[in-house]
Amino acid sequence: VDLAAQIFAKTNEKANFVDTRFSNLITGLDAKKFDLVLSGLYITKERLEKVDMVPYYMTTEAVIALAGSDYQPKVRDDLCGKTVASQKGSLFPEQLRKMSEESCVAKGKAPIKVREFETSPESVQALLAKAVDAQYDDASVAKSTVDKLKGRVLISSTEPFFPILGGIAVRKGDTAMLQKVQSGLDALKASGEYGALIAKYNLQAPTDEDIAKYMPK
Repeated sequence: VDLAAQIFAKTNEKANFVDTRFSNLITGLDAKKFDLVLSGLYITKERLEKVDMVPYYMTTEAVIALAGSDYQPKVRDDLCGKTVASQKGSLFPEQLRKMSEESCVAKGKAPIKVREFETSPESVQALLAKAVDAQYDDASVAKSTVDKLKGRVLISSTEPFFPILGGIAVRKGDTAMLQKVQSGLDALKASGEYGALIAKYNLQAPTDEDIAKYMPK
């Protein structure tokens, strides 16, 4: 919300915000229910086939566990045979299944059991209720969760998992909106406002090299 407001302030416009489920973001954009999506959306080859995207942060994933629990998973192999919560409609369930096949099943270990929830807070509640063994989420979201719950949970993982770019999505071919977003973002970078927002929300600003390396071809 902060970033969108500041991007459009550069062109003397006001952003109106529409709250919707994560799984409805791309379909809602395509149906013209809104003009762009700015919601922690990872840039993937599949998404770029449907929308155009401007990269604005870089992140990875983290595993959250209950504080004081005997189970403190650090790397992907530690998730084998465990039930892990993740957000429906995100890349997380797919990533967990990939890890399950490569790090667990292929080595003769029990697979990761993936439970999908509509939102990250619902995944956290499942962890607090001990309905799952751990939660798998975006690293920046995980840090915010730990801060909000004040010691009830912690980030136990030490592995970065899947480094990836996050982007602002606009409808395919909407060059006017794409250019407006890019120019607004460039202006925020020049003024230092972008750097302050990235730090505030525990994100990482991608370098030109990062974008060249991680932007899907």
